[in-house]
Amino acid sequence: MIQDGTSTSTADCHDGRYTARMPAGADEGLVATQVLLNGNIAATRVDKLRTSPAGQRIPPAELGKALASARPGDRIAVEAGTYADTTINLSESRGSADRPVIIDGNNAVAFTGATRIQIGAGHVVLRGFTFRDVGIGAITITGPAVRITESNFSNCGDPQKPQAECVIVRAGGKNAELDFNTFTGSRSMSINVHAGNDGEQGQPVNAFIHHNVFRDIPKLSDNGQEPIQIAGPNGGGSNAELKARIEHNLFYRAEGDRDAVSIKTPGTTLRWNVFRDMDAAPNIRGGRNAVVTDNLLIRTQAIRINGSDHRVEGNVVLCPSAGIGLVVSHGSPGYETAANTLIRGNIIATKGAGILFGAQTQPLESVAHGNKVVSNAFHLPENRPMYEIRPADMASKIKQDNSFTASRSGPELCS
Repeated sequence: MIQDGTSTSTADCHDGRYTARMPAGADEGLVATQVLLNGNIAATRVDKLRTSPAGQRIPPAELGKALASARPGDRIAVEAGTYADTTINLSESRGSADRPVIIDGNNAVAFTGATRIQIGAGHVVLRGFTFRDVGIGAITITGPAVRITESNFSNCGDPQKPQAECVIVRAGGKNAELDFNTFTGSRSMSINVHAGNDGEQGQPVNAFIHHNVFRDIPKLSDNGQEPIQIAGPNGGGSNAELKARIEHNLFYRAEGDRDAVSIKTPGTTLRWNVFRDMDAAPNIRGGRNAVVTDNLLIRTQAIRINGSDHRVEGNVVLCPSAGIGLVVSHGSPGYETAANTLIRGNIIATKGAGILFGAQTQPLESVAHGNKVVSNAFHLPENRPMYEIRPADMASKIKQDNSFTASRSGPELCS
């Protein structure tokens, strides 16, 4: 049974395939989904993108004009081919929330070189395109309810600008959706949701990033190349509560940056994702009220926690490369103190310590406090502790200032 808060659907899985029974009047949406460890994502959904009739096929240079004149629910098909150094400005659309205008590449259109697509119009779907060696800023979203789906981004970005991005959602781009895309070999950040200054109107709230694959992203610099960054101006922190959701994505050998997902604004949810075989992991860099739940990490770095009032729950961390499952951070230059976070029901199997309390940089400025570590399961060698505290002479203070209850240690699982 799948519940989305307003309706209930039923999905069955037979021989690796989903079939679904939808309620009467069901609209477009996901019914069942599974992230597979072999690099695929299986899903059943009701999808109107393929049922909308297509009009005349047009070249990319005419897309802005065609979109402005399209009716709600129209599908604009783009002429097949490869297009280099293309600039497209989509500034006007009559699409609506229930009938967006679909611009369809039918998996037969590729953009290369210095291609730039600016989407300031709202209620637009961009589907079925390939972006190959396109440099930074391939897509900029500043219009509401824009969706980028079923597209491939290969070697996008610039190794000289690793903190730039392939796709960016800026002010005005509320309710953006990025789904069923593949990013391989990214040379800069793959996706950036970028808040404006605190108090600025039109923040890019409610971004929904789901069912994407980020894979085979080699490390090309010391900082940058995150698959996903949720951040403020200039890539720093922000008090703007963007409420981004990051769900059902697969990260495989995506280690351009140590932060596979960098969370720097309040209210971000990261759940039901798989991270595998990479020198990276999610990092709550700061802010408050992040939810990091029910993710699976296999041979990655540790999940790192900074900032306050987060919930880190139900994650499975298997055989992390550095031997630590979670890092609860003291305050230090560039990193907020981890405070008042609930760390509950996680399963950590490692050859080292389960959870490290320590500073990420020096000097140490303040001590992690108010955190509740509850009912976690640790699978460790007999001589390794559930909790490691650095510096060691702070152990009594850490145990006094944080709560440790009902966790247990089981047999070693990482050989």
